[in-house]
Order: sequence, then C-alpha cells, then structure tokens
Amino acid sequence: MKAITDFDSKVTKEALDTLHAYKRVSVIREYGQYKVSTGICLKSSYAPDYKAWDFTAEEQFTPAQRQLNYVAAFHDYPMGYTGKRDYNMLRELESWDELFVFDGEGNIVRA
Repeated sequence: MKAITDFDSKVTKEALDTLHAYKRVSVIREYGQYKVSTGICLKSSYAPDYKAWDFTAEEQFTPAQRQLNYVAAFHDYPMGYTGKRDYNMLRELESWDELFVFDGEGNIVRA
C-alpha cells in the first residue's frame, strides 16, 4: 500500500487539501496520470494501468487537526467540539484561507 506522501507533491497536496473537508479521498492512476477524487464508480472498462488508492482523514490527521480542518473548511464548529464557540469570529473571516489553532484553554482561534 502506498502512503499519501509517496505521490507527486502536487497530488499529495490536493489529496490532503481534499481531506480537510471530506472523510475519504481516492487517488486514481489512469493512462499515466494521477487524479484525486472523493468517490469511485464502476466503469465498463478500465485503463491498462488503472489503480486506485484510498485514504481517510483519520489516517492522515489527529483528532485535533481534523477539528481545525473542519473549521477552516466550513467556517463552523464540528460536532463534539467542547471549546468556546465564537461565531462572531467566524462571521468576520475575510478569506477561506484563514488558519486556526488551539489556544491554551482548548478553544479554536485564528492563527
């Protein structure tokens, strides 16, 4: 089984970025090209070099990282988050590229 970091850096980045918002991602090789997808469907025929690898967010990120990824992806708090929920901070975000961290008290804040 390949690790997610065994692919080209562009494919690895796209797969990890996708896992910020999805629980599972697939990396598919067809005709020498790699594609990142959130799902695979059955087809009537496959490329001669077809191969698919599945990765999950649980494999790639710690529970704390997954909570930070959720806030960054959806500008909302995940179920199970027990820290302070500052919805004013989320409404005032100017960009979807904002970074978040945990403060000393276990609350999610802007980096």
